[in-house]
Amino acid sequence: MAGIPEQEAGKIWQAMREARIRSLYFGDMQARYTRREQWVLGLSLGLSSGAVIVFLQQSWPALAPALAGFVAIANAWAIATNLDQKLVTLSALRTAWESLRIDYSDLWTNWYEDGAQQRFEVLRRRANDLGTLASSGAPWDRKSVARWERFVDSEVAAEDGRVESG
Repeated sequence: MAGIPEQEAGKIWQAMREARIRSLYFGDMQARYTRREQWVLGLSLGLSSGAVIVFLQQSWPALAPALAGFVAIANAWAIATNLDQKLVTLSALRTAWESLRIDYSDLWTNWYEDGAQQRFEVLRRRANDLGTLASSGAPWDRKSVARWERFVDSEVAAEDGRVESG
C-alpha cells in the first residue's frame, strides 16, 4: 500500500480547508440559533409572567392581548421551525466537521505514508455523510459561508506570510 501521489496531495489540503470553513460556519449558525431560542424563551417567560400581565392590564389594557398574541406566535414559530432540533443538528455538525478537519490535518502531514489513500477515502465518505446531514437539517446561508471562506483564506495567507518572513 502506498501513500497518496504527490500531485494529488493538494486535495487533502483543500478538503481540510473546506472542513475548517464548515466547522466555523456551523458554529456560527449554532450561535445565531441559540440567540433566537434565548429570545423566544426570554420573551415567553417574561411576557407571560403574572406580574407583567397584571401590570399591563392596569397600565395599558389594550397591550396585554397583543403581547399575549406575540408570545403565542413566537412559541408557535419555535415549534414549527423545530428550533430545538436545529440546535442539536448544528452542534453535531460543528463538532463533526472540526473532528474531520483535525483528521485531514493529520493526514496532510502524513500523506506519503502507506495507507494514506485509504484513510483519505474514509474521510471523504465521512464528509459526504456530513453533507447529507447538513442538507436535510441545517440552514444554508451562502453569504455567511463566503465570509468564513474569506476568513480561512486570510488565516492561511497570514500563516504563509509568517513562514516566508520567519
